Amino acid sequence: MKLDKRTKEYKIWKNNQEIEQANKPTGLGDTVEKILNSDVLAPITNIIKKAIFKDPTNCGCEDRKKALNNLFPYSKKVNWLSENDYIWVEEYMSRMHPTKVVHEDLKRISEIHASVFGHKFVMLCNCNGKRVKEWREDILKVYSEIKKEQY
Repeated sequence: MKLDKRTKEYKIWKNNQEIEQANKPTGLGDTVEKILNSDVLAPITNIIKKAIFKDPTNCGCEDRKKALNNLFPYSKKVNWLSENDYIWVEEYMSRMHPTKVVHEDLKRISEIHASVFGHKFVMLCNCNGKRVKEWREDILKVYSEIKKEQY
């Protein structure tokens, strides 16, 4: 579907796409949560939570969901690096520091990750070292796959 980005129709369509994407399960944990909170099973789930946990609102469900999503993720479409991104990653690897990342590199890592993994651009900051490391590793994995295919 090709819509003019300036129209209200496009903005509604885009918003619906973002909502649909956000509601898609990313792994097994999301699916289990959806099933256990379905209209049929929610009452039984709540009874079990009340019987087992002192505070049924803090039963560790979120942690279990994240763990299941990490262990059994649904595959995501990964785009290849563009030629410019590939060249930048190659150059970046030669000067990459294990823990320090300058602002310009954070911006570039954020742009490349959004492009390759198909999510909205989110600017990383040094305050979230774990995510910086994860995104860097994600990009380097794609880079390595491309390099393998070239040889």
